[in-house]
Amino acid sequence: MTFRAGGIFSGLDTNSIIEQLVALERIPIQNLQKKQETINTQKSLLSEISSALTELKTLLSGMDRTSEVLAYTAQSSDESVLRASASGSASPGVYSIQVLQRARAEQDRSVAFASADAEVKAGSIEITVGSADPVTVAIEEGMTLADVAYAINQSGAAVNAAVIDTGSSAYLTIYARDTGYEGVADDALVIAESYTGSTGQELSLTQTVQAQNAQIVFDGLTVERRENRITDVVAGLTLDVLDDTGQPTVEITVLGDTETIKGRVQGFVDAYNKVVSLLHSQFVRDADGGVGVMFGDSTLRSLLSRLQLAAGEPVSQSGSDIATLYQIGLKTGSDGTLSVDAVTLDAALAEDPSGVAGLFAEESTGLADRMSGLVTEFTDVVSGILVERQEGLDTRYENLEDQIARMEQRVEDYEKLLVQQFTYLETVISQLKAQQTSLLNWSSQFSASQNG
Repeated sequence: MTFRAGGIFSGLDTNSIIEQLVALERIPIQNLQKKQETINTQKSLLSEISSALTELKTLLSGMDRTSEVLAYTAQSSDESVLRASASGSASPGVYSIQVLQRARAEQDRSVAFASADAEVKAGSIEITVGSADPVTVAIEEGMTLADVAYAINQSGAAVNAAVIDTGSSAYLTIYARDTGYEGVADDALVIAESYTGSTGQELSLTQTVQAQNAQIVFDGLTVERRENRITDVVAGLTLDVLDDTGQPTVEITVLGDTETIKGRVQGFVDAYNKVVSLLHSQFVRDADGGVGVMFGDSTLRSLLSRLQLAAGEPVSQSGSDIATLYQIGLKTGSDGTLSVDAVTLDAALAEDPSGVAGLFAEESTGLADRMSGLVTEFTDVVSGILVERQEGLDTRYENLEDQIARMEQRVEDYEKLLVQQFTYLETVISQLKAQQTSLLNWSSQFSASQNG
């Protein structure tokens, strides 16, 4: 630690003088640090804008097909028999559906064993599920009924095995994992048994439930599928067959879900406005005359202008007269943000829902493709304009950091020099005072000797 004389001999507050001189020397450093703070604020703003742009692109990626913008609801007259749901690719209508039978998976059961710990005769069983390759399960000497069930479950065959204990007997039951069949029902699950052991009991598996496909009559046409969830009879309509007791008939009504569509449009508006508000804030002064940290920045101005152009440019659609957001009730305010006129949007959805969807989903010219391409241009992790801008700010920050480090060293050297100079001053003053004292003492002694 450097010794400071502290004005012991001079009477000066040298420590305070040094601190003030060093503080003056540090002013340029503080100015550079303020520039660093500004850069950090700019980087934070660019990061916030990039994040908002990414959110907008993510939302639009879920609106780049008509079926992703449109929405429908499906109502069943009896949900205990048949449940239905509809996606955006469905069509409004009322469908009459009779449930003939549900799909079922084949089950095979062994003969009765005394318990789950009863020994099974050694050998093997070969399990063939549909057209899959056969899987052989070895039954080793001494394996119990529970051991065989475990071995089947570990075999990789598309079945599940369980031991069912009735209290008086135990049974091994094998369940095919998939319902229904292709070709012949009895081929859904084929099990061949082979035994070589001399002790234990054979499984003697027999079919207890035959595989069955789901069957419905859809508007007079018989439809058969392997599963109880049927998704490919009418585009966009999913049917879940729940009960076939008495072969009941159910009506399914598909209606347009305007509230969901409006929610998606509002979601776009919110995401778009978030970006525009961040950008617009950099081009206006607040009530006190203050400006944003990137006030008037040309890159942000270009982004804002291109976003507004993308939102306002007409979309050409075949079969629809809807070409602009304004036609569906989206209006631009003085700050560039969009607002929704619910009455106009409701009317557009009632008259031409596909046209509304097409504004976003039309290939190449729709808002989804148009804005997604623009967002990518600015946010791409390799060549994005905002990414390159942030990298430039990083470089500026590092350069300032190097300048500050060099200036800090100069200030430190300057402070050491001041300490040395003031210490020397105190030393000289100390020596002068000592000489003064010595002269005064000599003068007093000389005067006394003359008087004596």
